[in-house]
Amino acid sequence: MSDYSYEIKISGEAEAPATLKLTLDVTDSGLGRDTVTFTLDLLEAGQQVKYSKSMVSFDDNRDGAVNKNETVGLTVWIRNDARGEWIDNVKGVFTTQDEAVEIKVGQADFGGRLYRGEEAYGDSTAHGGGPNYSVSFHVGDVEPGHIIDFELELFWDGGGRTKTRFQVEVKATGAHLALDRTIVIKDDNDDETINTGEDVSLQVWVKNDGTGDANGVTGDVSTTSDAVEQMIFTHADFGVISAGDTVEGACDHPGENECTASFTFRFKVKENTPAGTKIPFQLDLADDQGNQWGIPFEKTVEKHKGDLRFERAVVYKDDNDDELISQNETIQLNLAVKNHGTSRADSVTAVLSTQDQDVQKITKPNADFHTLGSNDIEYGDNTDPGGTASYSFEFVVADGVGTGDTLDFLLTMHDEHMNEWTDTFSLEAADHPGNPIMDRTECYQTDGCSMTGHIPRNTSSVKIRVWLTNSCTNPCRLDGLRGTLTSSSSHVNIHARQADWPTMAGGDTEYGRCYHVDPSCTTSGFSFILNVFDTASSGESIPFDLELMDETRNKWTIRFYLVVD
Repeated sequence: MSDYSYEIKISGEAEAPATLKLTLDVTDSGLGRDTVTFTLDLLEAGQQVKYSKSMVSFDDNRDGAVNKNETVGLTVWIRNDARGEWIDNVKGVFTTQDEAVEIKVGQADFGGRLYRGEEAYGDSTAHGGGPNYSVSFHVGDVEPGHIIDFELELFWDGGGRTKTRFQVEVKATGAHLALDRTIVIKDDNDDETINTGEDVSLQVWVKNDGTGDANGVTGDVSTTSDAVEQMIFTHADFGVISAGDTVEGACDHPGENECTASFTFRFKVKENTPAGTKIPFQLDLADDQGNQWGIPFEKTVEKHKGDLRFERAVVYKDDNDDELISQNETIQLNLAVKNHGTSRADSVTAVLSTQDQDVQKITKPNADFHTLGSNDIEYGDNTDPGGTASYSFEFVVADGVGTGDTLDFLLTMHDEHMNEWTDTFSLEAADHPGNPIMDRTECYQTDGCSMTGHIPRNTSSVKIRVWLTNSCTNPCRLDGLRGTLTSSSSHVNIHARQADWPTMAGGDTEYGRCYHVDPSCTTSGFSFILNVFDTASSGESIPFDLELMDETRNKWTIRFYLVVD
């Protein structure tokens, strides 16, 4: 048997290098016929320089393979099997007829001298490429298994020239994406769980457990669950996920300021969704090469774990600003609530009530405590007409309440989902600390009456000033203090017996302003108008009683004496 099937004779006029296209007609014994077309490279006499091997030097996802929709750098080796000892300065040009492939850098330098039997790899540096590859090209959207045919035309010194061919296969990406974990990064009550009616921001981590990178990864989440009222932000950017790496997704929604890198997806759970409800989600991932991965996961709706209780109360404002609770006073109370639970309570409101007879009435019983996270303490802002954020509640203390008496209250609280908490607390009352005492008396614009503590006889109307001192220590202000002057002596007639003292802080000394119906009281420079009859003896001490009461009905009585001149 011969070592060949056909013998082909090449005309001496043929120019090398060239490609010969041959056709073979095949007929079988049953007279069936077929045609096979193939090509042969025509080389210059004595020259056999050809493709040897290739290796991926770089690619977009670094898996060392040619994938669809990526740019690849290929290092190509050639081998010199020519009859001569060597060839010098071999250069090459890469081409392809594959419409799915675009050559970026297609020229390479294979070195200065290549001896027979040696191999050399191409360096594209001289042609705008890099020293780590021979040819770079971009692969279009083709399926794995696609074969790319390349032609490499080689040139060297002395006019040497030849063509050689090789193939590269497009393979499936080496990246493989899987769900790593999900956590609730933000929810309405900050317990990192999903509760009924909540707006939930979810953080999602994806792991690449493959051999290649996944570049430009994006994800979309969806659900078919009736427990979800709205999918708010459903698109996220995972960027580059290198082989072996885990990356958290960043919410990506153009034009939405609320969509930030702090979470991946956001959705709202329907009100009244029962605890224990499981919500199924589908995460669809894709990279910039068009590779896709579908990943299912689920999250569970859990029970609210807030625990709201009374924390403390302070008097914000009372009638005399002594920060004490006294009889007949209107008290504005600042009240604090603490969340002892692990779930945040949102839009908390509270109502203050009481059955205690020492409370005359609660005039402003409603307050807003806003949001209480776990271990948070918040003071309430009153929400009744005329109320303000300066205090929580307002009530009036009944008459006769004194030191040591306690006022009992019930506090009822709700959050935005109508979870309810109740707590009780008590406040202690005290007597008013103000202490008006006599400072001095003096005559006012009356002839023969200049000595303090003395009064003339036989004068029809003597105007006197009565000076009082509030001898307590601040804060103990006396407000609306009013006095009525009487005397048990038959030698005295009091024409104008009532006077007001301006507001007196602790340590203040003021004289009373007459406010009796006597027309003379229109002048504010004195306290009372009186006269002493002739029946009084000179040097006699006349007793007077000044009965005082402030605006909250606290009472004091002061006795003093005036000496008859």
